[in-house]
Amino acid sequence: TSNYYVHRILPSGSLPAGLRIEASRDNHTWQYNGMKVNQMTLSCTVGEPLMATFSFLGNNESDATKTAGLTLTTLSPFTFDEGKCYLDGAATDTEVTGFTITVNNNLADNKGKLGSKFRVEIPKSGFMEVTGTLNMEFDDKTVYNKFINQTETAIQLKFTSDSTFGAGSTAYDLQIDMPRCIYTGDTPNVSGPDIIYHDMPFIAFYYTSGGDQEKDSIRMRLVNSESSY
Repeated sequence: TSNYYVHRILPSGSLPAGLRIEASRDNHTWQYNGMKVNQMTLSCTVGEPLMATFSFLGNNESDATKTAGLTLTTLSPFTFDEGKCYLDGAATDTEVTGFTITVNNNLADNKGKLGSKFRVEIPKSGFMEVTGTLNMEFDDKTVYNKFINQTETAIQLKFTSDSTFGAGSTAYDLQIDMPRCIYTGDTPNVSGPDIIYHDMPFIAFYYTSGGDQEKDSIRMRLVNSESSY
């Protein structure tokens, strides 16, 4: 039989005390302590894998000994051809040629204390912000009119991997939901007799109509064979 686990990834009102990141380069290893994620960006475009970029703020750096037994994953990443995009529940795969999503925790990087050269704390300095951009083919005015009229849109991105687990019966799956978005784009430009592509930037807002786990500006669901993290 196949065992699979569903991980629901939701924003939290508070961040963990701090992560420890180890970086081994050639013949030396450094350890970065008290690290918190300030920003996360997800991006994908034609012919490329789904990429995640994280920016951190931390407390200090120290020398370390390389942790033994660490190995790189052999899993294949999600790729552009495995993705689907839904706008208000309707599939728009043929129109979307790429996207970026940025989650900004707005952490303060300057909270120190007299007598110390290190940050004493890395608190939030504002609300979490979720922004993004859809790069789309301009073949009608449906999305453009939503921008002009400031009409809210539900954006869902879903990746179903060609790779499977559990005797090949279950696919790795990632779903990203932003149920309440407003486009902040501009008018597409036409430079010649070619396909017109344009960026549609958006802001995701807090969703007030969902259940206990559906009120966030962004939420993710990951299906894999890992029981916990």
